[in-house]
Amino acid sequence: MDLVEWPPKGKERHPWEKARFRFFSRILQDAGLGRRPVSILDVGSGDGWFSRELLKLLHPDTNITCWDINYTIDHIEKFSSISDQRLQYISNRPKEKFNLLILMDVLEHIEDDANFLSLITSENILNGSFILVSLPAWQSLYSNHDVHLNHLRRYEPTRCRELLEKHDLIIIRCGGLFHSLILPRILSKIVNILTTSDHKVKDLGNWRYGKILTTLIDKGLFWDNRTSLFFSKLKWDVPGLSWWALCKKQ
Repeated sequence: MDLVEWPPKGKERHPWEKARFRFFSRILQDAGLGRRPVSILDVGSGDGWFSRELLKLLHPDTNITCWDINYTIDHIEKFSSISDQRLQYISNRPKEKFNLLILMDVLEHIEDDANFLSLITSENILNGSFILVSLPAWQSLYSNHDVHLNHLRRYEPTRCRELLEKHDLIIIRCGGLFHSLILPRILSKIVNILTTSDHKVKDLGNWRYGKILTTLIDKGLFWDNRTSLFFSKLKWDVPGLSWWALCKKQ
């Protein structure tokens, strides 16, 4: 969860957030990152929920550093109090190099994304190590929700590939994600264009719907993710609301 959406007002994590976790934890495990100790830097980690859940699935000697420039002392104390001791929270960029960098929905917040990526891939990742990137896809779908989350842009998949490969990253696996959510976003964008009234954006932490609806959405996104895994194995880059890549540093 982005810090702009924290603290959560509902008891349940948003189905989209849970589906994203299931998908990317599977990608990391498929790459063998759960079988050995690794050091992980979660860049732009928000409230740290993803890393806290991920740590449960990894080798017991794995440790994760959550880095977010927007952390306050209160954030760090709060998140540390509910976290395993193998996980730490920092607001300044670390100096050491890691075995895995996680950049999930981060680069769209940064004005000079190319220089930022150049900095962290040269100073914060070991050669031969992994980097997991996800980004909101398709600039034409940029909406008031992106504005609310302080997104500067969305990305075309071709630009994503160029950006990553330019920084000596070999793309091992990639593709679109959340294919079923493209149509609702298109319809939402049309409504935003046609209506003159202000549309209130709902945060991820505001999920307070019933069990039946939540279960239906969970199941739908589960099969959406399974489809994404299948497409990525076939190297089919099918459009989704997000685009992702698992890369290796040369």
